[in-house]
Amino acid sequence: MASKMIRQHDGFDGSSPFGNPLRFIFPKGSHSTSKLISLQSSFDQTFADNLTRLKPGDTCNFPTLSWMRRAIDSLFENHKLVKNLVADLEYPSTLWDEKWIEFFLYDSVKFLDVCIALISEVSRLEQQQILLRYALQLLDFSCPASPEQLQRATGALFDWMQKLDLRSPKLKDAPVFLQSLEGTLHFPKVKNSSKGKVVMRAMYAMKIHMIFVSSVLLLILSGCSKPLVNLQIPNDLPWAKAFDELQALVKTELEKSSIVMPKELLRVDASSRHLHVSTTEVEQMAMESWGWLLFRKLLVFLASLGIPFLIEHLCRRGGTKGRTKPALPPSASPFPFLCHLVQHRGSLAGVPILLRRFHSLYGPIFSLRLLPFSKPSIFISDASLAHSALVCHAEVFSDRPPPVEPARFLTARSHDISSANSGPLWLLLRRNLESEILHTSRLRLFAPARQFALRQLLDNLRGQFNGDVVAKETFNPAILSIFSSICFGQKLADTVVSEIESLQAFLLGLFTSFNVFAVFPALTKLLFHKKWKEIISARRRQMEIFLPLIRARQTRKQSISGVDYQYCYVDSLLDLRLPSEGGRGLSDDETVNLCHEFLSGAATTATAMEWTMAELVKRPGLQSNLSVEIESVARSAGEALEEEDFLRMPYLQALIMESLRRHPPSHFVLPHSVTEDIHFKGFLIPKGAEVHFAVADVNWNEKKWEEPMEFRPERFMAEGGFDLTGNVEIKMMTFGAGIRMCPGYGLAILLLQFLVANLVRELDWKPVEEDRVDLSEKLDFTTVMKNPLRVRVLPRKQTGTKFITFFFFYLTLVC
Repeated sequence: MASKMIRQHDGFDGSSPFGNPLRFIFPKGSHSTSKLISLQSSFDQTFADNLTRLKPGDTCNFPTLSWMRRAIDSLFENHKLVKNLVADLEYPSTLWDEKWIEFFLYDSVKFLDVCIALISEVSRLEQQQILLRYALQLLDFSCPASPEQLQRATGALFDWMQKLDLRSPKLKDAPVFLQSLEGTLHFPKVKNSSKGKVVMRAMYAMKIHMIFVSSVLLLILSGCSKPLVNLQIPNDLPWAKAFDELQALVKTELEKSSIVMPKELLRVDASSRHLHVSTTEVEQMAMESWGWLLFRKLLVFLASLGIPFLIEHLCRRGGTKGRTKPALPPSASPFPFLCHLVQHRGSLAGVPILLRRFHSLYGPIFSLRLLPFSKPSIFISDASLAHSALVCHAEVFSDRPPPVEPARFLTARSHDISSANSGPLWLLLRRNLESEILHTSRLRLFAPARQFALRQLLDNLRGQFNGDVVAKETFNPAILSIFSSICFGQKLADTVVSEIESLQAFLLGLFTSFNVFAVFPALTKLLFHKKWKEIISARRRQMEIFLPLIRARQTRKQSISGVDYQYCYVDSLLDLRLPSEGGRGLSDDETVNLCHEFLSGAATTATAMEWTMAELVKRPGLQSNLSVEIESVARSAGEALEEEDFLRMPYLQALIMESLRRHPPSHFVLPHSVTEDIHFKGFLIPKGAEVHFAVADVNWNEKKWEEPMEFRPERFMAEGGFDLTGNVEIKMMTFGAGIRMCPGYGLAILLLQFLVANLVRELDWKPVEEDRVDLSEKLDFTTVMKNPLRVRVLPRKQTGTKFITFFFFYLTLVC
């Protein structure tokens, strides 16, 4: 708006064909009564006084929120002044020219809209500066902050963030209205109506005041220093001198700085920098507590450095000129994230909820920069955007972020499938896993391992008929036993499986809290030396367990050949050679890491298993439907259902798919990194930026699923099946999508079908009496049940095969 209004007003340029617009309002020879002259004089004097009071008293502190509030009040005062003048003139609108009525009513309605928008915006700024100063005062660590102070500060900062972009929608229309108002400063000739001339003159004054004040406020709220509209008015108006002085003073002050910002917010900026002093103080504590205290202060210091950038972002919105290249996606404030880490000692448990709130504020794609100098992280929650990135632009979005400690140490410098960039190494490792282990023909070879684990699991559950069963305590060891058999080619002792489970839980749990070693690792390894020693000790113990098993496979492979040899994942790793590294084989560290990566799949599968059984226990009707389908395809007693049976069980398949949709084990896929700058959906995503895709938001998208939060297996029973890979369209992405999609999704689905079908066939699953199934979530390495599933299991009564019952059951579901 300001750029279009920089020119002098048409009607007041001496070369203009219209000349002075007031000659139409007061033509030569017009006559006014003494009352009209008195009313006009009183209006002009009051209007001039209002303009004089609006002049900033302290120009050093201009602009301030209080001045902005006073300017808005003056708009209302002058509008009321015009209304009182019309009433005093006893000049009802019935005597007005139709164009006058149209102008007055239209301008009044739009005037109120703009005033309401400006009031809302100024009130928002006042709230923000109070909240921010309050939070900064609480976070000033000159004295140790109590947990209550941190909690209050976090709440205040989160409230501040939520109000950051809650702007009045009417504010967007204000520039357009002001431009249109500028065009109505010229009026047609007023004929035979002295009162009408007075009204038009008052409306002219109100419009001049409205254009000036609104343009100044919009300029301040946009945060830039574009030239103000240059309004020139006739010198013979009684209030002309007061207006010219006000306009000149305001214009001079605004042009002094490159960025216009309310002074209250600048003082908040200054107070934030004061927190730098607090980071230099160290209390005498035990080493670990001392390290966390210093790190907490470091987070606050980094947050305080970000405040000037945030305030500038707040005030600059809408104030930058057209760019030659796209901008980053909308930028979210890092304050809630940093404060959450401070309050919860680095836990990431509440981050998914926080990110959903960000999406509700900024849309399906936004950027987050924790530090002013760091690369932005991009967050995407929309299925079509995910498809465009992961499928249509797969090569650009295929890399992983550079590894930082402890991931660099634990992944043997990214020598695994999950963390390696999409190059020759990644392709070799992935193809080896897919072709040698996860191919359908290979998975059939591991049926004995599945059946052995199932027998052990059933024996364990049957031994608990008279008590409560914590489902995860039985599922996790059984599933890990299957994965370890596929990995090492032998059945491991229960004590070994238990120790592997605890080591896996510890190492994977490192990724559920803020990675303190990512910030100045040389320093944080000293500050958190106990934690770092625990990580090294866990990896050392993991190697002590894995390496003898790997050596045993190496010896066995050399001594046994032919049909008696049972192939496993370690065998394929021992055969691998890395052409890009001189044809060398994998080191012990790399082999152990790849085994650890493979066994990690047991955690996500066990989580999905618990969620599936929780839905079956919570909804007995689903369990009954599945039981009927099982009986229709069941083999003889004692013979487990296997892969060929599942192909004839559409309800089982739908049940597993719905469970994976409604309860994805992870709410985010592993972060991607872009290989080059890309213009994506109108935004720039720079090379090296981390891109995160919200699995749960895609799976629960109301545009893709009817009542997405309801558990309905029937939605997956349509003819033609469901494309889980998302190559054509992404509707759910529990396993990711594109070329970095999880290669183990086939094994996970097979194990879920195998265990669910056979457990429901043999046992009747009931909730514990007076204990409803709670489907609340919490973040572990995966998204698990906040209150673990507790059930009672009973032998299922076998009623024989029910082809007719199943026929009608299936017909009902399809129809």
